[in-house]
Formats: sequence, C-alpha cells, structure tokens
Amino acid sequence: MKLTNKFIGISGATLMALSAFNATASSVFAETTANNGAEVENTIKEKQADEKATKQNDKQTVSVNKNSSIGPGYYSSNAGFQNIAQPSIFMSFYMASYQTNFLNQIKAGALASKAKGVLPSITAAQAIIESGWGTSKLSTLGNNLFGIKGSYNGQSITFPTSEYAPGRGYYTINAAFRKYPSWSASVEDHANFFIDNPRYHNILGKTDYHEVARLIQQDGYATAPNYAAQLINAIDTYGLAAWDHEAGGSAVASTPVGTVPEPEQIAQIVYKPGYGVLAFQNTGKSIAGSNYKFKDGTRWKVVNTKVINGEEMYLVGNNTYIPKKYTSHYDNGIITIHYQPNYGVNALHADGTQVQGSNKVFKTGTRWNVKYTRVINGEICYLVGNDEYIPKKYTQWGKGE
Repeated sequence: MKLTNKFIGISGATLMALSAFNATASSVFAETTANNGAEVENTIKEKQADEKATKQNDKQTVSVNKNSSIGPGYYSSNAGFQNIAQPSIFMSFYMASYQTNFLNQIKAGALASKAKGVLPSITAAQAIIESGWGTSKLSTLGNNLFGIKGSYNGQSITFPTSEYAPGRGYYTINAAFRKYPSWSASVEDHANFFIDNPRYHNILGKTDYHEVARLIQQDGYATAPNYAAQLINAIDTYGLAAWDHEAGGSAVASTPVGTVPEPEQIAQIVYKPGYGVLAFQNTGKSIAGSNYKFKDGTRWKVVNTKVINGEEMYLVGNNTYIPKKYTSHYDNGIITIHYQPNYGVNALHADGTQVQGSNKVFKTGTRWNVKYTRVINGEICYLVGNDEYIPKKYTQWGKGE
C-alpha cells in the first residue's frame, strides 16, 4: 500500500512510520501465506493418502459366501434376518435414514416386478434380508443385492468366494458377479429368477404375500425353517404390502374363458341421471355445450376409436369423441384378458418391446385395472402395471356374450 502526502497531507515522519508498518505487515502476510500454503499442501497429501488407503481397502474385499438359510446367492456376513426389526406400531412412522433411502431406491424395480407376476412386497423383503439393507460389499460396489453370479448386460464385478468340493474341502476362488447400474435394476432382474426356474412358477400371479412367502419356502428358496415368517415379518414391519396395491395391475377376478367380446358398435352414455358428458375434438379440446346432447342413457353409433388425452374415446359424430369411461362398455375400468383358454399374452413396454415372461401372468380370463391408454406399435394398448401394456385386441370389456 503506497501513501502520498499529496493525497492526505501528513508529515514526513508519519509517512516513514507508516512505511515501516507496511513493511512489517507485508512480512507477516508473506509468512502467513507461506504457512497457509504448507497447511493446504499437507491437507492435500493427507487426503490423497486417505483416498489411496480407501482404494486399497476396497481391493482387499471380504469374501462373499453361500448362505442357504437366507437364499441361493452369495452374501456378506452382514446379511440375514438380524436386519429386520420386530413389528411395531411406530415403525411406519420411524425408520433410520439409510433404511428409507434403501426402500426409495429399490421401489421402482420392485413395482416393475409385479408385471412379471412377482409381488413387490416379497422382492423388497428379500432384498432387505439378502443385502443387509444395501450395506453388503456386493451391494455397494456392484449394486448386486441378491448375490447373483454372472454378468448383467456384459457388466460384472469380481469377488473372492469360499467354495467346497468333496476331497478338496473349502477353497477360495475369484468369481464374477452381476454388476447392475442401480439397486432398482437388481431388484427388477431378481424377478426373472422366479420366471427362469419352473419350480417357482406356483408363486407367479399370486396376490397374497402370506401365501407367496410360504410357497417360496416350500419350493426351497431358503433352508431356514422360519424363512416365510421372516419375509412376512419384514413386509408387516415396514408396510411393504402397500407396494402391492400401488403397483396396480392386481388381478381383480377371473371370468369364464371362451366368451365372445362385447360388441362396441353402439355406446350408451352412463353418467348421472339427467346430466350429460362433454365430448372432445381429436385435438383433445372439449366441445362446449356438448354435455346437453350426450346425456345419460342416450345411445350412439360408434364410427371409430381413438386415444385422446391418454384415454380411449369413441367417434360418434364429425370430429366428436365420447370418453369410453362414460359409456356402458367401460366396466369400471377393468379389462378381461381374452385369448386362448389356458394361455396368456405378453405385455408390452411403452417402447414397443415385449415384457418377457408376462404371458405367464396375463392369462385368459384374468381381469386387470386400466390406469392409462396409449397407442403402441400402431394399436391401442392398456396400461395395467408399471410400464406394462396389454394390446386391446387381446382384451374384452364387460362379461362378453
């Protein structure tokens, strides 16, 4: 800092004193800067050392081993039934943050498993037990919650495992395990385990988690005598049964197969007596005053069908569409699978690809709630689960004829 007596009008003696102060201050600043620089450098070195130690610890991964009491995979020592609390009326209001985070991250995958016939509650309970709430090494480094070997979309991670062979005893090998992009992907893939193994087909499409838990134990998924009870305990304790309902697509009932689909040439308006419903243009815009025309009980000839605003509508006039939900063909939003007796149909994803194995769930005669309607691959399809659509051509509304 340079001071001039021209600017502030001070004496030469005072200026000399200030100069001396400035020199001292500069010296102190330089020393402090040097010390701070040394501290920063030391901090960086310490951080780098910590990171190096962390990486070395990650390399020295503990082995994962079989534990048939909780499932068919390979698990860390922190997996097991000890991860489940006892049922409590307070549990639904209080969970540790890591538990809440875990459930939030697996929920989408668990809900998606419903379309494959596996209850979300069951899959979530198994994920808790087999991954220790996502704390196992396989879970944290490979997002593999169920200890499944192999690769997923070409991705794998290597872990030492303890194996046993007659005449050789126990020995350790490095084995490849599936590496998933997320916990949710691991959960959704786990549903395929039940589809790919015929002995578990008796659980597909079941809606009672108590029954499914007992069947899974009966089928030999785990050897613990209280395995079913532990699954049920986890579902009850953490309120996971709500996921089964949230997933939608729950089978409503079944109807006799072989019925003829109800014809849709005529649509009768079903609304409040004395009132009417609004019609729509193909742009999705409602037609003002049309509710005075399309009153409850009136019948209209259906020219065509179109999806507008995410729902199916009937063309009953010049660019005039009536929402199907306000007609006699709606059946409270429930469709019945209409295919060959004792066979099912494959659902589609929104991108047009098939939901593999879903034909074991969507069998002829089963009934499903419709959540949304869209056109996929050029045909009308009904959303009955989480990104699982049934083509209209394989369904009927109402009881048929």
